Amino acid sequence: MQDNTVKTISIIFLIIAIIIIMHVLAGILQPLALALFAALLFQPIIAKLNKWKLPNFIILPFVTFLSLGVLFLIGLIITNSVLDIIADKDFIVDHLSTKFSGWGAWIIHTFHLQRQIRAFQRDMFSVFDFSMISSFTGGILSGIGSFFADFVMFSLYYIMFLIGLFNQDRFIRYVGGGGDRGASLLKEYKVIHKNVIGYIGMKSLMGILKGVCIYIICISFGIKFPIFWAFLIFVLNFIPSIGSIVGAIFPALMAIIQMDSVWGIVIFIALIAVTDFMIGNFVEPIFMGRKMSLNTITVIVGLVFWGFIWGLTGMILSVPLFVIVRIIFEHIPSLSFIGRLMGSSKESQQKVDEAMIKV
Repeated sequence: MQDNTVKTISIIFLIIAIIIIMHVLAGILQPLALALFAALLFQPIIAKLNKWKLPNFIILPFVTFLSLGVLFLIGLIITNSVLDIIADKDFIVDHLSTKFSGWGAWIIHTFHLQRQIRAFQRDMFSVFDFSMISSFTGGILSGIGSFFADFVMFSLYYIMFLIGLFNQDRFIRYVGGGGDRGASLLKEYKVIHKNVIGYIGMKSLMGILKGVCIYIICISFGIKFPIFWAFLIFVLNFIPSIGSIVGAIFPALMAIIQMDSVWGIVIFIALIAVTDFMIGNFVEPIFMGRKMSLNTITVIVGLVFWGFIWGLTGMILSVPLFVIVRIIFEHIPSLSFIGRLMGSSKESQQKVDEAMIKV
């Protein structure tokens, strides 16, 4: 009993140490994690090409150049969109200030709130001074530069993971000690792989669907930078619960800045809200089902936890990372109850049902 207690305490301290290390080394581990998930996402393509009896020296360069080429092209398109937004910053600030002035005058006249509203307007206008905009622009340009540096590191990690995936089954059996233990570890890896790939693939599909819809809506209303807003929706769709809502705020704000018709703004925002609601609450659950087996509380906790550890990257990867954590906990007897609290898999639920029947 005492040995089990010491073992449990040691595991808890090990988990805390791992969390601290992950937070401290976030700059190195974030592109590593993204590269791993990207390699896992493209692993089914490698397996399919292997079934066609293509040699590995053809498969690896083909998948590498195709995937990295697409990612780099997307990065260039988004970078150009960001630079276009920066070039139009004076237009954006002037129109936003004009809108605030008009709304402030209407509120003052309607509700007779002279002093309070004018103080509010003064505070709001101070936000849009040129020095703040210049500082913000410099931050974006610095971020674009770091993006290309991170992309190089990501590419190196990604290629290494792709090479490693060719012999993954043999390696995992070896790590497990061979025999039944190795086969059991391989089985658990397959469960993690299936869950993670299913989640990332389905979220990507839903994000593309939302992005295309937002792009069409923006084009229909003449909203500037439609490609950027569509991509933003696609990326933030990976953040559970709040991602799509946050992503919809930016094109809505652009519509407010750009459009003069109040009804046009209302219809534009309504179309974005309806699109997000329909896809998120009707289309996505049909395809997603219960692939990830995480309850709502776990998803929210994971969003906060991984957001604290790795920022935006952690929020995007929070669900697949917590699925991995849950499966690991389920196979540590002293911590299995935590895995069940997070949301049990079908296999674990079957074991519980069988135990209940025996009782």
